[in-house]
Amino acid sequence: MIANSVKPIIVDLFCSNCKESTKFLKSSYIKTWPKYLFINVKRFIFKDWVPKKSHALINIPYDKEITFE
Repeated sequence: MIANSVKPIIVDLFCSNCKESTKFLKSSYIKTWPKYLFINVKRFIFKDWVPKKSHALINIPYDKEITFE
């Protein structure tokens, strides 16, 4: 899930000096992982373009180790 939010995207860039447009690959990554990672869980759904809060429970396994590759 985290990998999807930081995957590379192709961006057009215009150089004002040479008056040309070029494409480059923009990417983000996490260089070092923090000791604690806080994730904001969005619990809103849109029904007919109106945001409504979802009252679904989110169970987080505190006894399991989560690894990222």
